[in-house]
Amino acid sequence: PQATATSFRDGGFYTGDVAVFGSNGELQVVVRTGDILNLGGVKVSALAMDDALRALTGVADAMCFDMPVDGKANSFLAFIVPASGASMAAIGDAFRATILPAFGAARSPERLIEITEVPRAHDGGAKRFMCRTIYQAGRGS
Repeated sequence: PQATATSFRDGGFYTGDVAVFGSNGELQVVVRTGDILNLGGVKVSALAMDDALRALTGVADAMCFDMPVDGKANSFLAFIVPASGASMAAIGDAFRATILPAFGAARSPERLIEITEVPRAHDGGAKRFMCRTIYQAGRGS
């Protein structure tokens, strides 16, 4: 019910996409609003970071997300599903060698967190809001 109320307003369906009309009148989806993270004024493309993390040797899947912090800029975290036999230490080394120099510290996750599966929708899309819930539940255990 909550998702339905959020998605349907005034008789219209709101997808969460940002789109523009092209020169020939075609609709071009630019990005999903939930895939642009605001980290204290620094805008980060979560999709670009997800792709970069998944390209690292030893990473089977990855999803980054922001975590609100009272009185501070949101934290930027990433869940990593290591490939069979891969170590988080090696993945961390690859991250520091490739992603940090390419994206910079302000646009790179503060922590890489090992997980067995990242939350995805039926179509494979990211469920970043669920990452926050999973992360908070894990911090309490």
